[in-house]
Amino acid sequence: MTPAVRCVDCGALYPETGVPYRCPVCHGIYDFDGPFDLHLASLEPELPGYWQYRHAFALPAGVPVVSLGEGNTPLVWRDPSGINLGFKLESLNPSGSYKDRGSAVLASQLLARGVHEAVEDSSGNAGASFAAYAARAGVVGHVFVPESASGPKRQQIERYGADLVRIPGPRSEAARAVLERVNKGVPYASHAYLPFGLAGIATIAYELFNQMNGSVPASVIAPVCHGGLLLGIMRGFQTLVQAGLTEKEPYYIGVQAAACDPAVRAYKYGLQAITSQPKSQPWQRV
Repeated sequence: MTPAVRCVDCGALYPETGVPYRCPVCHGIYDFDGPFDLHLASLEPELPGYWQYRHAFALPAGVPVVSLGEGNTPLVWRDPSGINLGFKLESLNPSGSYKDRGSAVLASQLLARGVHEAVEDSSGNAGASFAAYAARAGVVGHVFVPESASGPKRQQIERYGADLVRIPGPRSEAARAVLERVNKGVPYASHAYLPFGLAGIATIAYELFNQMNGSVPASVIAPVCHGGLLLGIMRGFQTLVQAGLTEKEPYYIGVQAAACDPAVRAYKYGLQAITSQPKSQPWQRV
């Protein structure tokens, strides 16, 4: 069964029109209410990039395929210290990061919902990815970035044709500024709030399963910023289990930088520690 997008607090279904980033009923956030619906017989290998999995993206029927050739990244094995490690080379996606997997699905959703102008906030990779796929989809994009954002990333965003809006102050100020534009009626194509991109990120799990000849890795290690990468991978393996293709999932390991580690603190001290506890020491294991 195709999962529905619902508010995680009140259970309200995602509206059929528009792209609200939070529930208009209770202001909660949205998420899929179950794993994706994957069937090997429904794959479409003639489509570009990772779009052979289109039926598992929970998209409305007939939506346009927005692709720059994302996905199908190599899995390279190395044994640097007696442990066989596989590296999924997500930097080989079109804009240079895994974010493209989410942006392609999100761009298709925007077109399906009649959106031709949208805003996003980012410190780099997500903004560049959104700018690239907005250009591909013919959507006018505005990307809010903190002034501290990398110069090459700012150039990348601009060269894709998006309107770059530089905001003084830390990353949080860019998030605050973009909401002012959203409150004026411009759709918010947020990689953090909107769940649609998780269906694209889940394809990492499908590809790993195929590249490992129908087996599941013992562990998966992923960096955690807002958490979309690790969550998307988890949803992908949950989908493989639901499809009956495997009986187990990997052991998941999320890694955060010590300078910005809210998930680490929440894991160790509880959710209240996100704002109340000191930051972890560098390289501290929890």
